[in-house]
Amino acid sequence: MRVLLHDIPTEGIDVARVASATPLCSGADLEAVVQRATDATSDQALTAGTEPPVTMAAVERAIADVRPSTLDWLTRARAYVEFANQTERYSDVAAYLATREVRRRLGR
Repeated sequence: MRVLLHDIPTEGIDVARVASATPLCSGADLEAVVQRATDATSDQALTAGTEPPVTMAAVERAIADVRPSTLDWLTRARAYVEFANQTERYSDVAAYLATREVRRRLGR
């Protein structure tokens, strides 16, 4: 997030809070969050006639609108691990899939 927000005027962005709110997001997903927050702030600037910075509230609204793109891949990986991992070659993937956040997001 620091890299993505580097050249954008911001105010009160808590990068640690953003990270904890986006655990399954890819870099592209985070870029979409920044773009949506920036667009919303630009819309506000056009309406108000000012140039407000991107705020944590704008980022949080954008996070709510972005679905992690990794979920589809994780669903396919889960099926593979469950049905085609007899050699346990992908035990590290299986361990990740067993984490609370992944199970919660994938519905298991």
